[in-house]
Amino acid sequence: MKTLYLVRHGESEANKPKIIEEGHKSKIIEGGDTLIGSPLTKKGILQSLIIGYKTLRDIKVNNNSDSLKNIPIMMLSSETNRTFQTARGIFCSGERMDFQPFLTGLSSWLRERGFGDLERKSVEEVKTKFKNMSMEEMFLSDPEEGYPEFEPLRNIKYRNEKLINYLSKFNSNTIGIICGHIGIICI
Repeated sequence: MKTLYLVRHGESEANKPKIIEEGHKSKIIEGGDTLIGSPLTKKGILQSLIIGYKTLRDIKVNNNSDSLKNIPIMMLSSETNRTFQTARGIFCSGERMDFQPFLTGLSSWLRERGFGDLERKSVEEVKTKFKNMSMEEMFLSDPEEGYPEFEPLRNIKYRNEKLINYLSKFNSNTIGIICGHIGIICI
């Protein structure tokens, strides 16, 4: 793969009130795939269009091209509403630029880290429970460190390894756009 763009999803309905979300609500989309979690807010949709325009413009500039038509671009997102809608925003922002990704799909490898009983709780509730821990420390903590609610980091690392192995099989001219979650991107 020539270049890989990692994009965090736009603001979701759960992000706005600062709720920790893996996602419990399901929505069936075309093709029978199931999306989980809350959708993007209006601000999040606008963010996805802006990042899409900037990313695709960057791809054109870096490839010395007036069009995206002949540039192999692959897009993946996790199976959450927020990442799928962000990927769709990127796709829509490129319609006028002859953007035609050759592969788009949902991947459970990009799923957000599970936080057990903390999911659907406000950041303030979580901070109260874990008084001596910043949100960054919480995202990088392991169940072995005394937080049994958290999905083990080894699971996330395993998913990342599977994703990297999958991406390594693409042609060296391929450009990838991955829409995911901050916890996955950081680890």
